[in-house]
Amino acid sequence: MSKNEMNQIGSAHDEVLKTAVSSGATSVRWAGLRTELGTGPLEKSSGEVLTHHEDSLAGISRKWRDALFSPPVDLKTDLEKILFLTTEADTTIEYRSEALSGYNLKAHSGDELTDAAQIRFTPLFNGGFLIQKSFQLAQPSFMIFEHYDFSGAYQGRIQAPPPTPLYVPLTEMEPACPIASHLYNTLAFEYEQAETGTANSRRILGVETLLRTLATLPALPFSFRRGFRDLALVQLQKKLLQNELDPALTFQEKEVVRLKIKSDRALILKTKARIHRQSALKLKSALFVMDLSTRFQGIFGRPQEKVRGGLYKYTIGAFLWFFGVVKGNIGYSIALAIYGPFTFYFITQPMNPYAMWAVGKVRQGYINTINDVKTLQDSSSRVLQHVTGLGASGGTAAALLPEPLHTQNADPAHSSVAPSPVQNATPALPLVTLNRYSSFKPRFENLLLATDVPDVDKQKWPDRMSNFKAMQIAYEENMQFSTRMGRLEQMETQLNFPLIAESSFRQMERYQDLLMKMRSKLARHPQAAELKTYFDREEQRTRQFKLYVWDKLIRYMLDHPYVVMNEGKDQNYVDYYVGRSFIFLEEVTASLTKEYQGLRKPKGYAAVEKLAGTYRDRHVDAPSIEERLAKNSLLATQKDFYGSNELRSYLKRQWELLFLSQNRAQEASNFGLQTYTWSVRNAIWALDALHSSKIHELRMIGDAVDQHQKLDAAINEEKKNVESLYESLFHIMSLEYVSIRQELSERLDDDIEFIQRQTVIESLKQSFTERTQFLKSLAKGTS
Repeated sequence: MSKNEMNQIGSAHDEVLKTAVSSGATSVRWAGLRTELGTGPLEKSSGEVLTHHEDSLAGISRKWRDALFSPPVDLKTDLEKILFLTTEADTTIEYRSEALSGYNLKAHSGDELTDAAQIRFTPLFNGGFLIQKSFQLAQPSFMIFEHYDFSGAYQGRIQAPPPTPLYVPLTEMEPACPIASHLYNTLAFEYEQAETGTANSRRILGVETLLRTLATLPALPFSFRRGFRDLALVQLQKKLLQNELDPALTFQEKEVVRLKIKSDRALILKTKARIHRQSALKLKSALFVMDLSTRFQGIFGRPQEKVRGGLYKYTIGAFLWFFGVVKGNIGYSIALAIYGPFTFYFITQPMNPYAMWAVGKVRQGYINTINDVKTLQDSSSRVLQHVTGLGASGGTAAALLPEPLHTQNADPAHSSVAPSPVQNATPALPLVTLNRYSSFKPRFENLLLATDVPDVDKQKWPDRMSNFKAMQIAYEENMQFSTRMGRLEQMETQLNFPLIAESSFRQMERYQDLLMKMRSKLARHPQAAELKTYFDREEQRTRQFKLYVWDKLIRYMLDHPYVVMNEGKDQNYVDYYVGRSFIFLEEVTASLTKEYQGLRKPKGYAAVEKLAGTYRDRHVDAPSIEERLAKNSLLATQKDFYGSNELRSYLKRQWELLFLSQNRAQEASNFGLQTYTWSVRNAIWALDALHSSKIHELRMIGDAVDQHQKLDAAINEEKKNVESLYESLFHIMSLEYVSIRQELSERLDDDIEFIQRQTVIESLKQSFTERTQFLKSLAKGTS
């Protein structure tokens, strides 16, 4: 709110005062009345009286008038006038409405009660206090904020919006006075903060002094004077009795409510006893007797519930509590007994292939223990609850027992998964077959979706992360660290990079073929010359991108002599699909050397040619894809195509060798090479996706031209989809490069990747610019 608006509010407030002063009636005496933003003091002699001039003041009591219109003096004096206004007619309490607590005065407007005035109070976050006064009956209405400092000295009116209030948890400590209750809660909050060294001592001193001073005034009926009959304590005692006799809650739920009520009562006792220097022991003794009376009334009122609940609490409940403690603390015992000795082992052997496998075994042992305890706990709880009548109605104890667990070692003949030949690992958890979702049927295209399985669809993120943790623990138990890392080397290094490179290169070749066809198709177009220029430039850029992919694929192989090129000749399983990249590279190199006279093969390329010949000779040809896979893939030799354990038994040694081979270099070298390789792979993948979209777009344009359609009308919607994909692909390609450019250009000596990548990105930017002009030229001839 602006300063002018604040002045208008102040003037409106003064007008109300002037009207009241000039009325001349004889109901309420006002002495020393002043305005702060008006024309000056408005004072009457002590013998003169003040009353209403308009009907709007007729229904307001003397105490409300004094609280609303008396001039501010200091916090103690002004609070004395506004405390315990609940004794006045048509006054309601407001607890923390818009962060302030206070009173709301209702007035009759016809047959309804409407808001007439408000007085509210709050401590401020940065210190001090604020009183808000508003009055709606007068015309015009007004709202003012009166500010006080830490000591309670009046500081003047605050321009709206007011300072940030202090938010504290609110417990009803003074039921008849929300302002006093707010002050008590402020102190309770500061006392709690003091335990961590973050309390505001000035606020504590100011509020304590204020409450102790106000409590000495006989006219203010503070409840603490009544001892254990304090209104706040009496109110909580009634809630305790209601809870004891509540017919809806269970015995256990009532205990939770009882503890919450007693926690609030303890806070009230602690706060008031400290402020008013009362004997907490004396109060607690009286309340203890009252609690006994309340509990006996609850026993006599609901005897069956209390007997059954007590039996459960001190028999089954104690039993479950014991196992709960065991389950919650067994991890500490295992950590102290087993994890500790591994610490030195980890420090001295950071790359030891058995370290993480050992950890997986220990963690799995811990989980097995937890599962066994939980199974025993659940079965005991269900049986005992049934015996005592606390469980579900109907059925027998035997029906409540858990079903037996079927594991692989329990009945191998009926197991759907063969025992693992790798490390002879036996699952400790119940066997879950691949058919556990057989009761759920796909709704679309014979593919089961997450939304078809409620347990999958509704799971929460923490639960899913817990499941991933369990998966990782099992992974670590069943495969040693070296085996797991070697598997990643095979997937990410041996196989993925060359396949992405080959896919991108082939996509560029398809794009070149389509460019040639489109150039011929549009030879008679009115803008044929401009279109031909665009096609020539696209052809040139595509050749540039192909050279980039070729160069990066060779560099990738030379950077991985042991993992990719098997220079140590120590890998046992290197099938045709591992060596497919060498055959592809030899074919591409032969094609490019014919296209570019003088293109030299890089140093070390002879090893690539030799490997290409080796893998070509190993390939078994067949007329179809499925037949070639059956003759060349390692998976085809398995008894169970999806048998993980069988595959791991074959490749365990292979994966360990890949891990050890790659780690012939230093750890930092490996991490740097990995970062570099992944960055290049992302760039090649983006080029693949970009040329796929270009092919799709160019074919749409060709179809539109063949059918003599307007370009905008024919492909406008599809063009938008293509363009958004262009944007995303270019963005991620540029973002990935710029995020690592500094290290590539400044710290990686004898490498030109940062120059090559920037050249490719600039070519793509130019391609988008020329594409825009190409579409405009094309539209001119097809409109």
